[in-house]
Amino acid sequence: MLVCPLWRKLSTSCALPDTPRDHRTAQNAQLRPPRSIGVGTLRDCSAELLRPAWDRPASMHAMASGPAVGEAAPDFTLPSTEGEIRLSDRWKARTVLLVFYPGDDTPVCTKQLCDYRDNLSVFSDLGVDVLAINPQSLDSHERFAKKHGLPFPLLCDVDKSACRAYGAAGLLGMTKRALVLVGRDGRVRWRHTDLPIFRRSADELRRVIGELNLA
Repeated sequence: MLVCPLWRKLSTSCALPDTPRDHRTAQNAQLRPPRSIGVGTLRDCSAELLRPAWDRPASMHAMASGPAVGEAAPDFTLPSTEGEIRLSDRWKARTVLLVFYPGDDTPVCTKQLCDYRDNLSVFSDLGVDVLAINPQSLDSHERFAKKHGLPFPLLCDVDKSACRAYGAAGLLGMTKRALVLVGRDGRVRWRHTDLPIFRRSADELRRVIGELNLA
């Protein structure tokens, strides 16, 4: 078998007895072709993302789930259909219900937010402000709010920082359907996450919130 002279020279230099072993290893590593990412590696990565919450590392679970009940609520400032809103300014005055939803003018989201619109007096009587959030643009939010007469602010979380902070950022960039109740002490009082096809009605929330001591 013919051997390339250059390869013979490189191989000989890598085997010199006075060359440190670690140095030879580094030289040999430079001669190896780059490794490609195989199907098995991608399968392992996908399996890690799809592991159930109870079986994930603590750091991954904390990032995915957001603050637990009793923990401090992450503050944020976002543009909305009613101007810039800072969450902490709102919770100092009233309890705040954060409504994370997947998409403007989609069937389930429209039913959910129109239900909250029709029962806004229920939330008002409970001393609760409603803030709806997803990553879509202000133009999209304004069209959605105008079309359905939504009387509460729709917040634009374009970089998804608030969604991530509250565990509402889902796979493939989709926002989870999640509800987070923030008390006037700035702590999470209640939270719930639904599958995209399900939603919590205003009547269900009235019962849940009514059982909490929000004073």
